[in-house]
Formats: sequence, C-alpha cells, structure tokens
Amino acid sequence: MEPLISRRNFVSAAAACVAGALATGALAGCSAGESRTNANANANANQAANTNTNANAASNTANTANQSTTPAADGVAVVYFSATGNTRAQAEALAARLGVTAGEIVPAEPYSADDLNYNIEGCRANNESFDASARPAIGSAPSLTGVGTLYLGYPIWWGEAAAIMRTFVESVNLVGVKVVPFCTSGGSGIAGSGSTLKAIAGAGEWTTGMRLTGASGELDALLAQ
Repeated sequence: MEPLISRRNFVSAAAACVAGALATGALAGCSAGESRTNANANANANQAANTNTNANAASNTANTANQSTTPAADGVAVVYFSATGNTRAQAEALAARLGVTAGEIVPAEPYSADDLNYNIEGCRANNESFDASARPAIGSAPSLTGVGTLYLGYPIWWGEAAAIMRTFVESVNLVGVKVVPFCTSGGSGIAGSGSTLKAIAGAGEWTTGMRLTGASGELDALLAQ
C-alpha cells in the first residue's frame, strides 16, 4: 500500500500548481496582446495600401480624362508665297473672310525682277521651274501647329506651283490636314499643281483648289471646297 501524501507535500504541490496556472495565464495574456498588436498593424498597413491604390486609380482616371478631352486640330490658316504681290492680295482677302491673318512663306534669297523675267533664258524662276529637284531655301514660314484646314496659295510658274512650294510642303507635317490650294496666274489655271504638291508632301487631304483673280463669287466657291 502506497503511503499517503504528507500535509507538507500536499501544500507544496498545490502551490506549484497555482504558480503554473498563473504563469500559463500570463503567457496567454502576452500572446493575446501580441496577436492584437499584430492584427492592428496589419489592418493599418492594409488601409494604407488601399488608400494608395485608390489614389493611383484616381490619378489614372484623371490622366485618361485629360487624354480623351484633348481637342483635335481644328484651326484654319492661310499660308502663301508671293513673288510680285498678286498672290498676297488674294491671300489677304481670303484671310479677311476667314477672320485670320495670312502667313507668308519668305524665301531665304528674295527674287529680283531679273529672277522673274521669263524672257531671260536661264533666269532663276525658269531654272527652278524646269528642275524638278530644285528646293529653294525658305527664310521663314508660318507654323502649322493646331491647323486642321490649310488654304495654300502660290503663283503658277510654267504650269506648276513656284518651286519654293515644294520646299514648304516637304518641310511640314500635313497628316490629317485638309489642304485647299489656290493660285494666281497671268493666264494658266491651277491645273495639276495641287496634285504635284500632294505627291511631294505625301500627306494631307487635298481638294482640287482653284485660280483666284478677284472676281465676284470666287472666294465663296473656294470656301465651299
């Protein structure tokens, strides 16, 4: 028969059990506290992440809105080259009807009277007209930024647009631009000069255009194209 536990041993064992229980409760309390702290930290991190996500989404929406509301080019411009002043007069009359200021293509080297004397063999205008590769230098020309419709004026030299117009249409971006050519001449019509410039430019939506003489109704007909 096993001996009964003594009173002293019983008290010691009971004290040990109580101490163990208290220690277990303390550890459990610490563990629970740490769990609550970690849960709060995770919740705060998730909230910050959601805030950043919402901010990025709002920024992307704003950028998309700005891109979708960017207006297409719809400006109107009248641009011309004039060696003697005839084309300038027609361009300015057209510009006045449109409520804009006509812009001039200015050659780097101005044309003299002898340069334009077709009766002089080998004059500058003749040489440039008969040389399809000629590209007279431009001193200054208007910008076409924001232009959606371009009225392009020039004199006719030997059945085609003055050679400096080749230089101009090669130097500008006419993609998506409606181009309405007009010309002045002592007798020749606009013929295929617009088609020649269109081929050189390689871009633009070109109309047939017409010769302007200052006669009544001409500007109305040109504006209707």
